[in-house]
Amino acid sequence: RQISDALVTQLPSSSRTSASAATLSSTEAGSNTSNQQVKGTYRDDTNATVYSVDIEWSDFNFEYNKGSKGTWNPATHTYSEAKPAGWGDQKGTIKMTNHSNADVGYTLTCSVDSNYSNFYLGTDKSSALGSVTGTLKTAEKTTVDNAPSKQLTIYPLGSLPAGTNNADVATLTITIGAK
Repeated sequence: RQISDALVTQLPSSSRTSASAATLSSTEAGSNTSNQQVKGTYRDDTNATVYSVDIEWSDFNFEYNKGSKGTWNPATHTYSEAKPAGWGDQKGTIKMTNHSNADVGYTLTCSVDSNYSNFYLGTDKSSALGSVTGTLKTAEKTTVDNAPSKQLTIYPLGSLPAGTNNADVATLTITIGAK
């Protein structure tokens, strides 16, 4: 006696990926079997993290003033318009805006050229910038105009040697990463 059996995997036509067939033939009862391996796949359809951070740098071209008593007026025997030594009210700004769908960490560092060892930058007018770290919250559930942002103010400090003219005295670096 011969037994025939056909096994076809039935899937919706949009996801049908494979089919198989088997023919069983035996002369003994009870030994007629057919096997089909069942496969499964786990898909992680969570949203991918997309990092997008705008960084806006203001002008970081600073001018150090040696200072002077001002302009001599021979009619009054006095000086006028004295100029104090230093940087005055000069500053630069860095604005970071997070458009990512995740929190973003940032680190700001400063590297001063060795030829300008008396120059340094700070986030206030009295201390040198080592490194500044922080976190920008995710932009999820915000509008583009209200995206999380942080503005850092940077001040020039110390002094520059005489004759310095439009020199690259330091490099500011912002490193952005997952938080």
